[in-house]
Amino acid sequence: MEGLYENLRDNEQQICYFETETEFFSHFHSSIEINYALSPVLIQHNENFLEVEKNNFVFQDSYDIHSNKNGTIAVLIIPKKYLSNFIAFKKNLKLKDFLFKDDNGEILNLIRQFNDLKNKNQLEIQGLVDYCLGKIISKTKLAENKSVQDSPLICQIIKYLNENYKQKITLDSLSDYFGYSRSHISHTISEYLNCNLNTYLNKIRLINYIELTKSNSEKIITNCYECGFDSLQTFYRNFKKVYNTSPFNYFKKQE
Repeated sequence: MEGLYENLRDNEQQICYFETETEFFSHFHSSIEINYALSPVLIQHNENFLEVEKNNFVFQDSYDIHSNKNGTIAVLIIPKKYLSNFIAFKKNLKLKDFLFKDDNGEILNLIRQFNDLKNKNQLEIQGLVDYCLGKIISKTKLAENKSVQDSPLICQIIKYLNENYKQKITLDSLSDYFGYSRSHISHTISEYLNCNLNTYLNKIRLINYIELTKSNSEKIITNCYECGFDSLQTFYRNFKKVYNTSPFNYFKKQE
């Protein structure tokens, strides 16, 4: 179960609502996310890939790995600063279910209220968050939880990798930095991210390469060095593996 930590999302800490047909890669963050199907759509929830019918939604808790494609969804993202009441209520538990029906459109009407918050004060916004999450909790039960947030070490590693991806990073350098053995660092990454260090690190570099190249397309090749790749061969191999095409074809399709 691979996913990339969305560092920018956690830094923003702003409630966000939008409706889109855009495909999103596997990622996770500390925010809660509601993925509501406005048409049949494929939605990922951790290791589950779900064919979600229209008017159903998937609840993505903090650090759940998720993605979507092949359909239209409404997305509500609620950052951690609004989740204190929700976290206190569920304690160390999680929602037993993550796929819900919304036949009467109640949840869709609720989440669409987040589309325009400019005339609401912070107390009103917090009340709307609590009411919305309370309605979702009422549809299920709570169960035991184990996720990325259960391991302070993996959270620190993820943060470090996203801040230092331009540098040469190895298991030995992480071992020296965090004060744990090389094998413990490797096991922690594998257990929580379901991939090895290089795979995860190179995906971070690719995401940043794409963002950099969007704003500086004249350096479509040399931008890879700015994002931590030490050779074109390594860059091309990883780009092809993740996106199943070349950088040139990828950006040509984006035009």
